[in-house]
Amino acid sequence: MEKAETPDVEKDVEETESDFKEREEDVIHFSGAVDISSLGNADELIKLPLSSLHPTQLAVGRQQVNAKREIVQRKMKKKKPKKLEKFLKEHPIPVVVGPGGVLYMIDHHHLGSALVAEGIEETYIAKILDLSSFPTDVFWAEMMSRHYIWPYDEQGRKLGGTGVPGLIALAVTTFTHPPAEFIERLPSSLTDMKDDPYRSLAGLVRKAGGYEKKWAPFAEFKWANYFRTRVSIAADQSPDHPDVMSLAMVHARGAEAGQAGLPGYLGSAHEAHPEK
Repeated sequence: MEKAETPDVEKDVEETESDFKEREEDVIHFSGAVDISSLGNADELIKLPLSSLHPTQLAVGRQQVNAKREIVQRKMKKKKPKKLEKFLKEHPIPVVVGPGGVLYMIDHHHLGSALVAEGIEETYIAKILDLSSFPTDVFWAEMMSRHYIWPYDEQGRKLGGTGVPGLIALAVTTFTHPPAEFIERLPSSLTDMKDDPYRSLAGLVRKAGGYEKKWAPFAEFKWANYFRTRVSIAADQSPDHPDVMSLAMVHARGAEAGQAGLPGYLGSAHEAHPEK
């Protein structure tokens, strides 16, 4: 989701007892059914089951999910429950409340998938917007206009369209309403999301300094679709294979990426500085 600028999930936080207690006072806890009418504002943290959250994209980069899992595992290995608890509070999942009180997550799909894979059942959310009173069609049009959804499949195909994978408009504003196919195929849970290796490649190239982290809706998915027709990833290759990464870095710095208006483009004149 790259959708809103949130704290870097890879930032290793150190907690103090006073900090933990201070954050603990801001948390609203729910058990059983979710009382949507009681959900707080965006500055309030609410602990909910991950199973209650609905994705707004069809795919994640599985390699990137595994990287998030390693971060979560490090928190869990310390055998200090408050360590993991603080980490989760530092990275709440932003949600929009839709018709029927359905909670749609608009970012942190990779982190959420990692938490589920590690057997963590609950995490913290922040309500960004309540659109529960909107008719369904108006709700989806509003989600589209706010760039809260990514109506492309795991192969970069624009759902409901005739576009060729990788040959994409670099903004989702080509739609005024999500295609029916997208709504039909939207996963109902994090466990149902598909793997897009090019989304992983986009994250890896950014980490390697191929382009800058910039706020823009679905920035890394746009880079993923740019790489899709320029860099081949064989079935037996990982996105971090040296040959794959080398070619992707060349394309990330090439003039064509700049002409495409990709977010965070650096150009060939800038020296690559890998993220720490």
